[in-house]
Amino acid sequence: EDNIVVRLGRPVVLLVLGAHWTACLLFTLGGFRQELINREEEFETNFDMGYGISGQVSGGVSLYFMAFVEALYMLTGSLDNPLGDGGPRNKDFGSLLMVSIFGPAGCVVVALFISAIMREQQRAFALDSKHEENKAFMERALQILEIPPELQQRVLSMHLFQKFEHDVE
Repeated sequence: EDNIVVRLGRPVVLLVLGAHWTACLLFTLGGFRQELINREEEFETNFDMGYGISGQVSGGVSLYFMAFVEALYMLTGSLDNPLGDGGPRNKDFGSLLMVSIFGPAGCVVVALFISAIMREQQRAFALDSKHEENKAFMERALQILEIPPELQQRVLSMHLFQKFEHDVE
């Protein structure tokens, strides 16, 4: 069984890999390559991180990151400009086709993220739920069998001891 970091990290890694793959497809089929060939200089960007760390990023790298961000948003179902108006995807059929496929697939990706989180929550509270069920079962059995109250208290105290002392992970 994997630990919690692996179980929660797996969807994130798969999303990043899927977004990279989709960005490569967008770059190839979605109009980004044409923009790189025609207007690379217009997409050059600058960065300034302070402490004297600054530089210029080429148009190709900037366009890839634009495609990556669009792919990331596409795969999470939150693409706000599905037709690409005003960007490299504008009036490009390959891009439109990819959005129509990966947009709905993004809803599935979001569902997988939510299910991974819910599964971890269930695992975290499974033992407590089981103890509560056992306690309710014991209380009901002790009442039906008409066990004296002092003995009922001892049995329930033993159950509480087991819960707190033996179920430490």
